[in-house]
Amino acid sequence: MSPHNPQTIFFGGNHLFKSTDRGDRWMLISPDLTTKDKTKFGARDGGTDKPTGGITSDVTGAETHCTIITISESPRVPGLIWVGTDDGNVQLTRNGGVNWTNVRPNIKGVPPGTWCSRVEASRFDDATCYVTFDGHRSDDFHPYVFKTTDYGKTWTAASAGIPDGQPVYVIREDLVSKNLLFLGTEFAVYFSRDAGATWSGLSLNMPTVAFHDLFIHPRDNDLIAATHGRGLWILDDISALRKATDEVLGQDVVLFEPAKAGTRWLRIARGGYSRGDLFFKGENPPDGALLHFYLKAKPETPATLEVADLASPMKTTFILDSAGPGINRVVWDLRFDPPAATTQTLASNLKRQIEPALQRTDLTDEQKASLKQAAADLEKAGTNFRKVSEIQRTVFAIIRGGGGMFAGMSFRGMGGGQAVGPGTYAVKLTVGGKTYTGKVAVRLDPMQTEK
Repeated sequence: MSPHNPQTIFFGGNHLFKSTDRGDRWMLISPDLTTKDKTKFGARDGGTDKPTGGITSDVTGAETHCTIITISESPRVPGLIWVGTDDGNVQLTRNGGVNWTNVRPNIKGVPPGTWCSRVEASRFDDATCYVTFDGHRSDDFHPYVFKTTDYGKTWTAASAGIPDGQPVYVIREDLVSKNLLFLGTEFAVYFSRDAGATWSGLSLNMPTVAFHDLFIHPRDNDLIAATHGRGLWILDDISALRKATDEVLGQDVVLFEPAKAGTRWLRIARGGYSRGDLFFKGENPPDGALLHFYLKAKPETPATLEVADLASPMKTTFILDSAGPGINRVVWDLRFDPPAATTQTLASNLKRQIEPALQRTDLTDEQKASLKQAAADLEKAGTNFRKVSEIQRTVFAIIRGGGGMFAGMSFRGMGGGQAVGPGTYAVKLTVGGKTYTGKVAVRLDPMQTEK
């Protein structure tokens, strides 16, 4: 679909087709943009590829090549269109299809006929485009990524940091930061902060699988990855990556301003403990507000993150003992801590449950060691509700995770504090004795009316 008019859509065969009425009528806006290699299609299509295989033909039409498989119209200039074909061509028109130029001969180091898996016209510069090639069908597993800044006259290789053996299927330019790119390969997702000069892994908790498409949500700032057979995966809120410039990463600590407000969503319970053995549901995004910060190095003592209501004594404090170098994320559940006495009671109840659990014969030595560590951590946690709740989840997963109604359930801190209302709250990050301040907004579910 054209980024300039939702009524305009494009369709690729060996020619490029265009419709200005959402597909009711089509027009041809190009000559044959492929190599027209007759060895790649059968006789009925004018080619020389002959059926083989005896009773079962192996030239069924599904094997047809010489086809446009990727199209990108410039978000800046209507009619500036890039296309890539499955027989290796990269074609460009700057006048809506009146004239076309095959810029593929200017791309060096890629074997002829290699599939052009993606073209991505830049939204920040008219002359810039990114191109990837996929040669795995020819036993070529090299990652091919290129960038042009002069309408395809010259190209620069842009695959540094991508391991060899990972053919590339998709590249996406960020909607806000011109130097931020995302890439999907046969095995992983990568990102670049420097317009493709270097790449770093971004797979996080995703499976090792082929990533065939990437999409950046224009409203929610989420990165959406489409895999081959393992579903859709969403990285919520990439705003911290957008802000991770060299200047920012040169500092010891940075507290990022949240890109969007935390939302108190309406709860709609469906009831019941079970949906049957084949019930499937996806994972919801983190519930609350996402707070991001950057650390150049792991602190010698745990950092803390506090969210407070400046108009009252209400606050909550996270002890960040697992925070390490790089961008870190804390999910605030939009609740403040309960009174200290409530936390003390919670900790005391946990201790009373740990002691008899250590005598159980159905627990493994490893589980008992985890319970002993939880007891020691409780002593250190004091009245920090967040840390005590974290320990509680660990303990309950062991002593109640064996089966019955608790099997597979997650346990949240009991006696949680007051839920916050719509408004703006103060954020304070403390690292190595230094304090960094910011703010976070909270809103109600848009389906509700704020009162």
